[in-house]
Amino acid sequence: MPDPKLQPIMDEIKAVLVKHDISAMIVLGSDTHVLHVEHFDTKTCLMKVNERGLLRFLLEKSDYPDAAALSRAVEHTAAVIAGFMDSSRDRADDLERMLRIIGQYFVVRHFTIREALPPNPPPPNTPAN
Repeated sequence: MPDPKLQPIMDEIKAVLVKHDISAMIVLGSDTHVLHVEHFDTKTCLMKVNERGLLRFLLEKSDYPDAAALSRAVEHTAAVIAGFMDSSRDRADDLERMLRIIGQYFVVRHFTIREALPPNPPPPNTPAN
């Protein structure tokens, strides 16, 4: 169950994205939950099918007025997805570095379904036990 504080904020953000017809990748976090959404603008060839975020690719020629429009939609979609991927990798690397810095000074325990980070090294200038 999502954090009740995060959902109304995410709903407001989604409304702004729809209003301005822009793609975005949003992650909100509280001390107990993380809520994320990928929103695609109407120029992409992706269409949200349901509230769970299921996407449908619109790649049929019949979905567009002509082949050029389909080509533009595919190129735009690929650019948005590639941008999201590049940004995600950069953010993941930055966040991991930040967590490792904190881990040099404090014991950091976080449980996730993904593989945990290696154990924290002892803080600098302290004897190892």
